[in-house]
Amino acid sequence: MTTRRSFLAGAGAVAVTGLAGCGALDGPRGEDTPSIDSSEFQDGLPPLPTTAAPLPITIPASLVDPHRRRARELVESVPADPSIPNGVVAREIDRDQDRVQQRLESGSDATFEIDVLRDWRHTRGNAANLLGSYRAATGNDDGEAVSERRTAVREDLGAFTADLEYRASDPVEAVLVYATLENLLEDVRRQARPERPYPESPIDAVEQAGRAVEETEDAESSLADARAIHQQYLDRRDTTESQWSTLIEGTRVLSIATDTTRQTLDGYQEYEAETVFDRDVGRVAARLFRDASRRVQSGEGAIGEYRRRGDGAFASALLEAGRDLAAMAVYRSVYRAIEDDDVNEDVTASSIRSSAADARSAIAALEEADYPHLSVAIARAGMGGYDDARRSLDERYFDAEDAEASLRYATMYARVAPEAATYLVERLRTVTE
Repeated sequence: MTTRRSFLAGAGAVAVTGLAGCGALDGPRGEDTPSIDSSEFQDGLPPLPTTAAPLPITIPASLVDPHRRRARELVESVPADPSIPNGVVAREIDRDQDRVQQRLESGSDATFEIDVLRDWRHTRGNAANLLGSYRAATGNDDGEAVSERRTAVREDLGAFTADLEYRASDPVEAVLVYATLENLLEDVRRQARPERPYPESPIDAVEQAGRAVEETEDAESSLADARAIHQQYLDRRDTTESQWSTLIEGTRVLSIATDTTRQTLDGYQEYEAETVFDRDVGRVAARLFRDASRRVQSGEGAIGEYRRRGDGAFASALLEAGRDLAAMAVYRSVYRAIEDDDVNEDVTASSIRSSAADARSAIAALEEADYPHLSVAIARAGMGGYDDARRSLDERYFDAEDAEASLRYATMYARVAPEAATYLVERLRTVTE
């Protein structure tokens, strides 16, 4: 059995190897580091590798088809050269039309199937916004239709959630599947009850009208995906039982563990390393500290918020607990390395490429973890560091130290994720014993 203390010690030892970049942890350097020309990275960084999915089932490509068809149908309902009295609005709609067409052609380059599905929902929503804006700009009022569609979505949502028993083959799969559903259903609730209604005079509020139509479309597509994913999962499991009570008790146990762990951390309430350590630190160290402390701060109170959402988003709360524990292990390693002057500040084109390779390797290795799907689901909270690095290497925003720090953070987070997953699984087992 992995205790909370042994988890932190073991995960910290794994994480700290991600601090070095391509050098040893032998203190800050960089005073004579040569400047890096952004042209070195004009082709960017390689994409993330294929690894285990964050869900225990494969999402069939066919689930994308309704979104693609609907998006094309919506776009094709807008004339290629629309006649709109307001010239400013006409130009905006023309630009939006081009953007949506480009998205239809390019599709999605997301790493995970669940994100491909999300991207197509987004494209479908953009297409609905385009049509809604066009109709408002040409004197049409869709207020009644939008209201009826929203009412229908809310009724369908109520019926779906009333029958949702959180059935799964085991608690871990329940966390993975129902955290995904909880997030989709929360989107539906928000989109079906927007803060800004369809305008009374749409021709005078074209943007608001388009947004209202988009939110309604988003609510319908999110609910459709939630239903489809749920059914896909149940169809692929011979035996399932309700995991609801296990998730509730597991959330209570993990909430205590995360709160207790957070109390052992120093300085995470601050974003700036210089404030915590009362001295100047290198730029890589400063950025690492900011990323690590920000993630720990964002997790504070998040589990409670999930528990209070609707009837309780307990699967999401448990997944957040795993991510929170991983984030705290990374933070502890970053803190100690800065405290001991053990963050390598040498940043070169070679070191960035090496750190990027380390990040890809750590993410690819998640497939070999004891609990690969859960490890990936936890690690996704840190994978954004790789995308951050890619943006930092864009010639428009080029910042080599930021890129280096982001890559090291992504590596560290991916390396501790399997330990956090194991800890989470073991806590759930104690609940069911």
